[in-house]
Order: sequence, then C-alpha cells, then structure tokens
Amino acid sequence: MIGHEMIFSALVIVTLMMVLLSVPSIFITLSRSARQYKKYTALRLLTKMEDIPKNSLGEWNAVKSDVGYISLITEEIERMGALRPALFNSEIAAILIVVLMIYPGYETDVMVLMCVLLALCVVAMIYGYVNMKRFGEEYLNTVRKMADEGHDSNDNMYV
Repeated sequence: MIGHEMIFSALVIVTLMMVLLSVPSIFITLSRSARQYKKYTALRLLTKMEDIPKNSLGEWNAVKSDVGYISLITEEIERMGALRPALFNSEIAAILIVVLMIYPGYETDVMVLMCVLLALCVVAMIYGYVNMKRFGEEYLNTVRKMADEGHDSNDNMYV
C-alpha cells in the first residue's frame, strides 16, 4: 500500500521537475526578448544613417518603418506566446509548493529549498507577464499611431 510519505515524496519530486523544466526556459527566452526590445527601440531612435553600426544596418532598415517594426514586435509576441505552457507549469509548481508547505513533512533544509523555488517561480511569472504586457502595449501603441496617421496595415491580429 502507498503511504503518505511516498505520496509526499512523489509530489516534491514532481514539483521540483516542474520548476526545473519551466523556470530556466522562461528566464532564457525573456532575457533574449528584453535584449531584442532594447535593441529595437534604440535602433528606432536613430534617425541618421551615419549613426548606425554596419552590422545593424539591416535591422535598422526593418525597424525604421512602422510596418517592419510591427512585424518584429509580432515575432517577439509569438515567441512569448510559446511560453504560456511554461508559465502555467510555474504557476502549478508554486501552488503545489504552497500546498506542500501546509503538510508537516518538510525538514528544514527542504523547506529552505522550497522557499527558494517558490520565490523563483513567482519572479519568473511576474517577469513573464510584465514582458508580455510590455510587448503587447508597444504593439498597440504603434498600431494606434499608424491609424492616427492614416496608414492602413493588415498586421493587426493582436488588436
């Protein structure tokens, strides 16, 4: 027969695996997207051709037009949309950690590890949703600006 200790140990292992498989992918993808966002906005602020480094000239040509900029932002939004399962796993892992903390079975070392993992899950979720919101707002602001200027765009699938 399966005892409470075995169920508790299995839940701890499942929670650890969920955290280990979801949180690193969230941080890696979001850090790359944040770098791309900073690069796009920096290139968009440059107005003269002589200010642009040679290796960024192709990206600058894409970013300087609103439609090209929206296309690049759309790619990043789609990349972050692929993170939704990882964010969901992180949410489930955080809930499992809290539920397992209620059950009196953790030793002190395991409790400290679970608190650290809970903090990582919460930070990953907040970081993920804030970045997703930032890209969505940038997309909407650019589309609104284009609409105010009278430009038509067929690339308004997220509006």
